[in-house]
Formats: sequence, C-alpha cells, structure tokens
Amino acid sequence: MNTTNHTAHCRITATLRRLAQRVFGACLLSASAVAVAAAPQPINLLEDRAAWTLAPQPGGPRWDGNTLLVPALADGNAQLQQALRPITLGPAASWRAQMRLAAVQPNTADAALGMVLVAPTGNFLAVMMRPQERDLIVIRSNGKAWRQPLTGFVAAPMPAGPATAAHLLEVQSQGGRLRISIDGTAVLTTPFRDFRPSQMGLRASNTQAVVDQWVLQDTGQDPRLARLAGVLQAPGTQVCFEDKFEDGNTAARAAKSILSGVGSFFGAEPETPKSAKPPIDSRTAWSANWSDAESAFTRDTARKRLVLQTKGQDDIRQVSPNSHDPIYFAGVAVQATLSFPLLSPDANGGVLLQQAFPAEASGQKPDEMLFAQITPSDLLLYERTNTAAKPAQWQLITRVPHGGVAQRPFTLRLVHQAENAWVFIDGQLMIAADNVKQLRINNAGLRTEGVVTMEVSHFLFTEI
Repeated sequence: MNTTNHTAHCRITATLRRLAQRVFGACLLSASAVAVAAAPQPINLLEDRAAWTLAPQPGGPRWDGNTLLVPALADGNAQLQQALRPITLGPAASWRAQMRLAAVQPNTADAALGMVLVAPTGNFLAVMMRPQERDLIVIRSNGKAWRQPLTGFVAAPMPAGPATAAHLLEVQSQGGRLRISIDGTAVLTTPFRDFRPSQMGLRASNTQAVVDQWVLQDTGQDPRLARLAGVLQAPGTQVCFEDKFEDGNTAARAAKSILSGVGSFFGAEPETPKSAKPPIDSRTAWSANWSDAESAFTRDTARKRLVLQTKGQDDIRQVSPNSHDPIYFAGVAVQATLSFPLLSPDANGGVLLQQAFPAEASGQKPDEMLFAQITPSDLLLYERTNTAAKPAQWQLITRVPHGGVAQRPFTLRLVHQAENAWVFIDGQLMIAADNVKQLRINNAGLRTEGVVTMEVSHFLFTEI
C-alpha cells in the first residue's frame, strides 16, 4: 500500500471515529445506564385482594382459598362474568402479564375464559381460551360494542389436552404490539398498536374459571419512543415551524444526516437543495394581538412567551401560526412548553394538530383535528372528525391523571402517525392510542376553553 494513501486513510478513519463518539457518546452512556438499572419487581396481582372489584351478587366472582374463582351462572344461559383490578404501568413501559388458569365444567361449545385488559376509556381487549374449540382468540371493543380488530378477530390453536387442564397464559407488550403465549409457546402477535391498560382482570363466559397465579411486571422502556418523544429526529425530516418568542426568531429547517457533518472534513459542506423552503418569520406568523370581552392573545417578546386567554365559562379560542406543510401523510408532532397562571376547575388548554381544509370548502367541511388538553387534574386526548350525519363531531379517545403538572411549567407533546397518536409530558409517555382517524395534518396550534390563561414559552411543529 502507498504510505501516503495509508496515512490519509488512517486520519479519515480516526476523524470519523471521533465524530461518531461525539454524536453517539451521550446516547451510548444513556443506554448503558438503562441497561444496568434494576428491573422493577414483579407484582402478584392476587396478593392485594382489596384492589379487586368483585360482583356483589350471589354466585358472582369470589375468593376460594388462594384462588380467584369466576363461577358460571346458575341459569345456564350465555352469560359472562369478570373480576377487575387497577394496575399502574410506568411511562412508556413495556410489560408482561402471566396467569395460570383453568376451566371448570366448560360444557358449552362457546365457553371461553381468559385475561381482559381495560383502557381508561372503558375500551377493552380480551385474550380468551376456548376449551372446547381448542383455540385462543383475541377480540377488542370500541366503547360498549365489539370492534373487530382490523380484518376480524385473531385466533390461534391451543395445546392438546383435556378441556379442564390448567394453562399458563402470557401477554407481553412488544414494540407497541401484544405478543401472546400459552404454556411458554408464542402463538400470535396482535395487530393492535399501543393498547395501554389501566385495569386487568379475569373474564369467563359459559364456564367456571379459576386462577391461582397471576404476575405483572414492568420490563423496561419501549425503545421506539426516542423518536416519538423528540429525543432523536430522523435525518431529512422538516421542522415546519418553531417559535421561541424572540424578535427576529425564524425556523424552517431539516434534520441533518450524520454524513452531512462529515462533508466539512473533506473541504466542502453539502449544498442546500434549490427546492428548500424559505424560512418563516415567527414575528408575523401568528395573528395580531387582540383583547375583547371573550378572549385575549399576545405574543410577548419582552417576556419571551405567547399568552392565550379565554374569559368566560363557554368561551373557546384557538390560534395557529403560518407554517410549512409536512409532506403528504407524514408523521408529525406539535410540542409546547406551557404554564397556567389561571386554570379554573372546568377549563382546559393544550396543543392541537389539524387537517385544515381550503377556505372555499370551510363552510361545508369543518377542519378535523386532534387536541391534547390539560385540565386541573387530567390529560385528555380528543378527536374532531366529520361524518355525513355529524360534521365537527368531538370524541374522547382517552384520559389519564397527569399528577399535578398544571401547577408548574411543563412540555406537552402530541404526535400523530397513521391511525396512532401519542401524548408526552416532559418526555414521558402518558397516552398511546391506536384508534384515531388517519388525518393529513397540515397545521398545528393552541387552544383554550373556559376561564383560563395559558402561557407558552416554546412552540414547535415538526415531522418525525
């Protein structure tokens, strides 16, 4: 090998190694810290009997020694019973639930028993064994009605054996989906994404079910969440708008690939594409300041914040800056650092992602949106969509307690991609929903309802 070329090659290799260390070093250290952290201890769900809600009627679910028993109803009709208890999962946690259960006298062909997972809205997912059919099914609800998951209910065969044999049933979250095993053998993975239960229980239909072992364990953080939470941004994704509420602040950029930083080592920076969009001046992107009997709006550069206020119990206001459109059906996020000097008990405020329709169509077709709102106690995710019968129909997707964040400054982030939505507070996943409408988001903004003053010190609308 030529000595000069060999020396140059070594220098370039060393330079790239140092660059990689600078870029990825913090991430590797963070990952190492997670790897050595002690895993949370498993929880025995049968141990705390006071946590369980058992039906009060005679013949309902009850404790039988060290087991939980859900008996069949005496009338012999197609009936189901269940026992539930609350569970607490860490933010962005992966988890595993394992139960040993058996059917007692599964005399009818449609007898079924298994694990039910209930979301905060009451929607539920049930993983049920059918002893006579010798299969395992997964079904989910939408409110009170059954909702067929994607192309119909999911089914898998059960191990051979008598109908009354005990089986070890396991449900494990895995990359946003649920992996289901029976007797240690994985049999299926659900197509549902990010179903996060707040209750777990035993469900039985047309049979008596008995459980003598039930363990729930937090197995660590979901690794997909770095991008969704905004910790990492994929190369080439566009920042549609950003405002830190300073005079002259502008933002419209794309996240650079690591290789774009390598160009300088070879004497040249990559050229900016000729099609790059011009930056948006954040000083003129928002509406002009206003104040009237119902609301007020100020972009305050002296205090480096935006203030949105509604003054009456029934008053509603929302504002959105001019921004670049994300690419067609891109995954998007809106993020804002918020504080609430005033938030009355029935009021709320938060961030929204919007599919805004052209002005000429607005009279016939209201804008559709996702709205992540903060109340004094809860975080709620709402969806507004249009149907032929009911335009601009609001629907609550889910709600969770936020732990008192409304009393201090915090960062609220709403992410939407395809039929999924995620909501983060200070980087911690609070809501994950797989049942939202697929929207072509082209706008983001802020909204307040009721007697509330909301201050914003940073606003970001970006592709993910």
